[in-house]
Amino acid sequence: MDDDEINRTLFPRRKNLIFRNVGAASDVKMYFVTVCSKHRVPNIAREIVHDALRCAWLDRRHWMVCGYVIMPDHLHLIVAQVSRGGVSLRKWIGWWKRESLIELGDRSIVWQKGCWETRIRNEEMFAQKWEYIRDNPVRRGLVKHASDWPFMGTFNTPR
Repeated sequence: MDDDEINRTLFPRRKNLIFRNVGAASDVKMYFVTVCSKHRVPNIAREIVHDALRCAWLDRRHWMVCGYVIMPDHLHLIVAQVSRGGVSLRKWIGWWKRESLIELGDRSIVWQKGCWETRIRNEEMFAQKWEYIRDNPVRRGLVKHASDWPFMGTFNTPR
């Protein structure tokens, strides 16, 4: 998926922006999340890990992943709460960490405890965080163009 296609998916048209109600006044809570491997070991950005994570993230009972990038030693997500009063963000993150390890069938990845999260309060903040996610592989010198990084994607957009 190239940058234009990602942007069209997330921002179809300015006046019909699907994330226009994101924030404190909205029922949908969105967060920018960072999760690291323990000791920042650079073994996450692999196809098998990408597949295992996407498999876990397809479960939309409590939280849904709207966009992500998997870097060698950490990952960034933009997530939205699906059910009010359901599973907390931190419990959900602990769940998909366990699920990904079960799917991988080995202990090649050890996740750092916890995560770092920031509430996305408005459309501008969403755009800023998505740009940060999208450009992370470029800033790190892993690829020349964001669209060349294979461990990034979008799915599950809130209505």
